[in-house]
Amino acid sequence: MVPLNVQGEVALVTGKEMIIMTYIEPTPTTPQPEIQPETTPQPEIQPSDTPDEVPPMEPDGGGEGDSRPYGAA
Repeated sequence: MVPLNVQGEVALVTGKEMIIMTYIEPTPTTPQPEIQPETTPQPEIQPSDTPDEVPPMEPDGGGEGDSRPYGAA
């Protein structure tokens, strides 16, 4: 192996080929992503503000703007 001018690179010469290998120093700390992810948006409705159970639907729907098609009032 022949050291090159660049720190951390060595060349292995075999016949007509020259293979360049780069040694990368391990990071002493936990690696961090180069691009930081965006912050997660908070929900508009807090779970504590919602009821535990949904009240049952009334059977007489079908009015204007009502998606229940049966039993129009």
